[in-house]
Amino acid sequence: MPQTYIQIGGQTYDATAVTYPTDRTFRDAWQLNGTVIDVDMAAARNIHRAHLRAERLTLFDPLDKVATPLARKAAGGAVLTTQEKTNLHTAEASAQKLRDAPAHASIDAASTPDALKALTLDVLTS
Repeated sequence: MPQTYIQIGGQTYDATAVTYPTDRTFRDAWQLNGTVIDVDMAAARNIHRAHLRAERLTLFDPLDKVATPLARKAAGGAVLTTQEKTNLHTAEASAQKLRDAPAHASIDAASTPDALKALTLDVLTS
């Protein structure tokens, strides 16, 4: 039977000699505490924030397609209709929620990897 090894911080460990998480979502945040590999929550939070930033990129484009023409129209001196103002405000507010998501206080409050994983963009922007 082949030997299995786990690398953490440049060190290699025999997988049969340590207990390690089955969920690899925050694999890059694993740390060794004695014979137990657990998740460094500070590192996991940074990983989660990076994932949120990457995920939100595709969500900005539809909002920009609504907001940009309306903002240009208003900047050019045209009067926006009530519906256009509503559309502009909604798109700008949604984009701001996406920008704010990685800094949401819930991320810092999450004390377990599962609690952190539950903080999706949908949850953080609702």
